[in-house]
Amino acid sequence: MNSTILVLLVSCVIISVDAAFQPNPQRKTWWAKQITDDFYITGRLSARQIKYAHEDGFKSILSVVNFTEPKTNGLEEFPTTADCQEIAKNAGIRYEVVVPPSGNWKQDLEFVGQFTVLADSLPKPILVHCEITIAAMFALMNYFANKYRNDTSFSPKVDAKSFFEIGSLHGMNFNDTEMKETISMVTGEKIIGSVAVPGIPMGWEWSWNWQIKPVYKDIFIAGQIYSTSLSTLNNTGFKSLINNRRGVAFGRH
Repeated sequence: MNSTILVLLVSCVIISVDAAFQPNPQRKTWWAKQITDDFYITGRLSARQIKYAHEDGFKSILSVVNFTEPKTNGLEEFPTTADCQEIAKNAGIRYEVVVPPSGNWKQDLEFVGQFTVLADSLPKPILVHCEITIAAMFALMNYFANKYRNDTSFSPKVDAKSFFEIGSLHGMNFNDTEMKETISMVTGEKIIGSVAVPGIPMGWEWSWNWQIKPVYKDIFIAGQIYSTSLSTLNNTGFKSLINNRRGVAFGRH
């Protein structure tokens, strides 16, 4: 069977097959992707998800995008960044924003420095977010690389090689020209040509459904999915979905 055609999405209430779920994410924040014990990434947050982040133990939320317009996707409503800060304040969780001064998150060393200062100062664990996770992940990896280059005792020890390897584990490929130039400047290492990393056959289109998590090639896992999200999954290129939720029975047809 051609794995680039069949895409399997496993849906359940809690994802228990990910060994990294300690201490977060928990039941309500299954969509948060753990990078280290102190840092997680996610996409654009709804008011509900901000409250869930607080309830599940996150101490801070750090956005690398300033959303000036609200957005609706199915049953989910996504507030502006200003509204998110107010929602977070009322919920009891820190919500900070740091955006690239140049407007280019792929290539802004000043942004790397600003992110580093803010990330160091915030209570942890921290949930770093953007719109579809890649800008958040790139900012976080540059933070790790910057810290490690200036302090070899820092963990995780991120050099140019591990930068790409860790990204690929989360379905991300940083072989973009601007990204590679930034990685080279932050790590102090030359990057020649394209770095070979395992890819996802369906490409980067899956990332618009940022809540899901890549497992192997075109196989992904996710938590509970709204019925209104099915059309988006289909339009993105997913061909099959297996619901593993307890209590749900299916007829023969």
